[in-house]
Amino acid sequence: MESKVYGYLQFPLCLLQETHKDVVKALNLMIDYGIVSYALKLKYNIRDVAKQVCYYYYRKQEVLQASIRKQIDKAIDKGLFTPDEDYNGFAGKTFQPDDNISEVLKLFESDPGFKEDAILNYQIHLATAGDHLGITIYSNDDTIQRYNEAMQLKQKFENRYGPDAMPMCPKNILFDFRDKQQDLDVFRALIGIRSLIGFRNYIATTRPVILMRMLGCKSKKALDMFLQENEAARELYQKYARSRRSLEYHFNKLFSQLLSRGFIKSKIFMRSVSRKIFLSINLNYDQLTSEIIEFAKKRNFKHREDEAIRKIRCTI
Repeated sequence: MESKVYGYLQFPLCLLQETHKDVVKALNLMIDYGIVSYALKLKYNIRDVAKQVCYYYYRKQEVLQASIRKQIDKAIDKGLFTPDEDYNGFAGKTFQPDDNISEVLKLFESDPGFKEDAILNYQIHLATAGDHLGITIYSNDDTIQRYNEAMQLKQKFENRYGPDAMPMCPKNILFDFRDKQQDLDVFRALIGIRSLIGFRNYIATTRPVILMRMLGCKSKKALDMFLQENEAARELYQKYARSRRSLEYHFNKLFSQLLSRGFIKSKIFMRSVSRKIFLSINLNYDQLTSEIIEFAKKRNFKHREDEAIRKIRCTI
């Protein structure tokens, strides 16, 4: 399989709500959801899966899932796995435990659950390797547990409000904000903006919409419910939304920090074009200006067409 360097993690927007409860836990949920969801997309060869199980059993048991370790221990007791106590499957620098691989493949045939766990171990190993995400994890079980918790939060949210937005964020930004726990409003604004832009070059939006996304909500209904349930979220919302002046003041500070730190590349507010704020993560000011001009032209053409249709209807 062709490998690629992939420096982004994707996760549901609703996980931003968790930053109003426990910041470190919330960021870990985002990171581990991103790791496992990416891992699950990776292809595998079943023999490579078996080989990786053997390697982790010999050299990285602390990372390997407890369920896999227990199954191999049971197989050893039953004489179904022969541990290489002298060389741990190595012949010099080469790891090629052919007998163990064959034994593990037979265990896969008799235990589908063991096979499934081993495949996930391999996929996580591949996803976190240097030619993919380049992330070091210390326990598959911890990573999988947080992924499952994030999935439950996502499913609960979507059951109430429909499909959630799925923003993507550079992994280094997630780790940086998790470890420093500073400027969280900047982080929330960045994720909110990214959830709006998606794979587009820019977005035309408003401050209230960004504020809603900063609170992990894709809709007004979700926002109203979250504000009822979380006092910290209400305080943040009131800080920005208590007046128009407050909204503009705090967002001007946010935009300034987002621009100075390179989180967004351009921001233009146009009163004459639907009173929208145009934002881009990829386009510089000249490029975004060209996009706004095209946007205004299309809007003007549509306005002219609507006016023509109105006149025709009044006449016919």
